[in-house]
Amino acid sequence: MENFPLRGIVVELRRRSDIANEGTVVVEGFIDATSIRRVSMDLRGPAHEVAVEAYRTGEEVTCIGSLYVGVATHRLLAVKEFRFANRR
Repeated sequence: MENFPLRGIVVELRRRSDIANEGTVVVEGFIDATSIRRVSMDLRGPAHEVAVEAYRTGEEVTCIGSLYVGVATHRLLAVKEFRFANRR
Protein backbone atom coordinates (compact mmCIF):
# COMPACT_ATOMS: atom_id res chain seq x y z
CA MET A 1 0.00 0.00 0.00
CA GLU A 2 1.63 3.22 -1.16
CA ASN A 3 1.38 6.47 0.81
CA PHE A 4 0.24 4.58 3.90
CA PRO A 5 -0.12 6.83 6.96
CA LEU A 6 1.08 5.15 10.16
CA ARG A 7 0.69 6.68 13.60
CA GLY A 8 2.08 5.10 16.73
CA ILE A 9 4.82 4.79 19.33
CA VAL A 10 8.48 3.99 18.70
CA VAL A 11 9.05 0.73 20.61
CA GLU A 12 12.45 -0.36 19.34
CA LEU A 13 15.62 1.10 17.85
CA ARG A 14 18.28 -1.00 16.10
CA ARG A 15 21.51 0.52 14.86
CA ARG A 16 22.82 -1.13 11.70
CA SER A 17 26.31 0.30 11.87
CA ASP A 18 28.54 2.70 13.73
CA ILE A 19 26.83 5.62 12.03
CA ALA A 20 24.97 7.51 14.75
CA ASN A 21 22.00 8.77 12.75
CA GLU A 22 21.03 5.60 10.91
CA GLY A 23 19.19 2.42 11.81
CA THR A 24 16.01 0.39 11.93
CA VAL A 25 13.07 1.79 13.87
CA VAL A 26 10.01 -0.17 14.98
CA VAL A 27 6.71 1.68 15.44
CA GLU A 28 3.70 0.04 17.05
CA GLY A 29 0.49 1.37 15.53
CA PHE A 30 -2.77 0.56 13.74
CA ILE A 31 -2.45 -0.83 10.22
CA ASP A 32 -6.26 -1.02 9.93
CA ALA A 33 -9.25 -0.19 12.12
CA THR A 34 -8.66 -3.07 14.55
CA SER A 35 -5.10 -4.37 14.13
CA ILE A 36 -2.18 -2.97 16.12
CA ARG A 37 1.10 -4.20 14.65
CA ARG A 38 4.80 -3.53 14.91
CA VAL A 39 6.07 -2.00 11.69
CA SER A 40 9.80 -1.68 11.03
CA MET A 41 11.48 0.88 8.78
CA ASP A 42 14.98 2.08 7.99
CA LEU A 43 15.66 5.72 8.80
CA ARG A 44 18.62 8.06 8.70
CA GLY A 45 19.46 11.67 9.38
CA PRO A 46 16.81 13.98 10.87
CA ALA A 47 14.08 11.31 10.68
CA HIS A 48 16.22 8.94 12.75
CA GLU A 49 16.90 11.72 15.28
CA VAL A 50 13.12 12.24 15.66
CA ALA A 51 12.69 8.50 16.19
CA VAL A 52 15.35 8.42 18.93
CA GLU A 53 13.78 11.38 20.75
CA ALA A 54 10.28 9.89 20.39
CA TYR A 55 11.58 6.60 21.84
CA ARG A 56 13.02 8.45 24.85
CA THR A 57 9.95 10.61 25.47
CA GLY A 58 7.19 8.16 24.49
CA GLU A 59 5.62 10.69 22.11
CA GLU A 60 3.52 9.51 19.19
CA VAL A 61 4.93 9.77 15.69
CA THR A 62 3.37 9.79 12.28
CA CYS A 63 4.98 8.53 9.11
CA ILE A 64 4.09 7.91 5.49
CA GLY A 65 5.51 5.24 3.20
CA SER A 66 4.76 2.05 1.31
CA LEU A 67 3.40 -0.60 3.68
CA TYR A 68 4.46 -4.19 3.10
CA VAL A 69 2.34 -6.66 5.09
CA GLY A 70 3.87 -10.09 5.46
CA VAL A 71 2.80 -13.10 7.48
CA ALA A 72 4.97 -12.21 10.48
CA THR A 73 6.74 -9.04 9.32
CA HIS A 74 5.38 -5.60 8.49
CA ARG A 75 7.66 -2.99 6.91
CA LEU A 76 7.27 0.61 5.86
CA LEU A 77 9.39 1.17 2.77
CA ALA A 78 10.34 4.40 0.98
CA VAL A 79 9.46 6.50 4.05
CA LYS A 80 8.55 9.99 2.84
CA GLU A 81 7.75 11.56 6.19
CA PHE A 82 8.57 10.82 9.82
CA ARG A 83 7.66 13.38 12.47
CA PHE A 84 6.12 13.90 15.88
CA ALA A 85 2.35 13.50 15.69
CA ASN A 86 1.46 16.28 18.11
CA ARG A 87 4.11 18.90 17.38
CA ARG A 88 3.76 21.66 14.81
